[in-house]
Amino acid sequence: MSYRQHVAEHLRRLILAVMAEAPAYRSNAALLKEAAVHLGIPAGRELVRAELAWLADMGLVTLTGEEVAELTARGLDVAQGLSHLPGIARPDPRG
Repeated sequence: MSYRQHVAEHLRRLILAVMAEAPAYRSNAALLKEAAVHLGIPAGRELVRAELAWLADMGLVTLTGEEVAELTARGLDVAQGLSHLPGIARPDPRG
């Protein structure tokens, strides 16, 4: 697996995890970018938008424009480790 793919899988996981903790399961690209950078994942707003679009294509989030996303029930299952989807890093069982 390439470094780019590795980062993408972890960024997708992080986006879902942050949204699972957000009020009403909603967030925007700016806040998700800040969370990624804070946790050591190099991500600009355009990359976050691209990953949100990928997650929307997979049915894990719904998008309102390019900036705001809402977690779906399927996305919450993946965020909590109850379901797995290739292309998203799995959560560590140790927390």
